[in-house]
Amino acid sequence: DRMAPEGLSYVSPRFHTPVVAIIITIAVAIAFLAVIAFTTLGSLVFIMGIYLSYGVTMVMGIFFPYLRPQMFDASAAARFKLGPIPVMSIVSALGAAFFAWALWLLWNDSIAAGHNPTVLATLGGALALGVILYAAMYVIRRSQGIKVELAFKEIPIE
Repeated sequence: DRMAPEGLSYVSPRFHTPVVAIIITIAVAIAFLAVIAFTTLGSLVFIMGIYLSYGVTMVMGIFFPYLRPQMFDASAAARFKLGPIPVMSIVSALGAAFFAWALWLLWNDSIAAGHNPTVLATLGGALALGVILYAAMYVIRRSQGIKVELAFKEIPIE
């Protein structure tokens, strides 16, 4: 989608994989594991971040068949319906309900949650950083004449 620097999309001719992206992902994962293992910040920040990102994905899955009907109809998932309702919407609703329940349980767990201002500021900062990085890359790509929104107009060929 051209939202990350182009170097991340480099695919090794020898390994046929995005080596730079894999190395960066491994380094970030190790850093996150260190934060989770050796500090008190990790539990709430990273677990809630995961729950929020998957939860939002589930909520969007409910509405995807209705918001992007052409894309949905072109997918293999369009074949599966329970009456007039796409199975994708039903499964996504169940998944969203599970993630909401799990997030509620986590938030109310005094051991796992850790509702101190540092943890909450870190969570808010991580979410804000994601929005800021997306907006910055959007503006940069737009100034280069690249319309990022076109990347999401159709499902890529697998």
